[in-house]
Amino acid sequence: MKQHLLPLFFLTLLSCQNEEPCKTFELEKPVEIAFQETLTHCTESISVSFLDIIHDSRCPEDVVCIWQGFVEVKVTFSVKGLEKTAYLSSSPSATDSPSEISVNGYTLKMMDVTPYPNTSAKFREEDYRLLYQVEKTAD
Repeated sequence: MKQHLLPLFFLTLLSCQNEEPCKTFELEKPVEIAFQETLTHCTESISVSFLDIIHDSRCPEDVVCIWQGFVEVKVTFSVKGLEKTAYLSSSPSATDSPSEISVNGYTLKMMDVTPYPNTSAKFREEDYRLLYQVEKTAD
């Protein structure tokens, strides 16, 4: 009997090594994700990927502007096997992109993107962070 369980043990061990560790976040609370990173919830089957910065026309913090501008990002939101890739905008009224998307009873809300533009600093894509929140909207 023990000889039959040994191969099963090693097979299980190998399959667990291929899984990515979860980087948990709490539902209903803001969480920050780095550019081109994926966060996977440890207890719910939910993941969020920050794929790209599509547009950033926000008024630099050290300038006075007549329009605040907006930032638009590309994300993938996956819930229980259903996946949606979408553009999210800080100003849905200025773009065709919403500030939140829903998948399978959960909503992903874009809250902020940092760093904020500044004329005295140059930022690389990998410097960007997306602040978002996932809320359960249905059972």
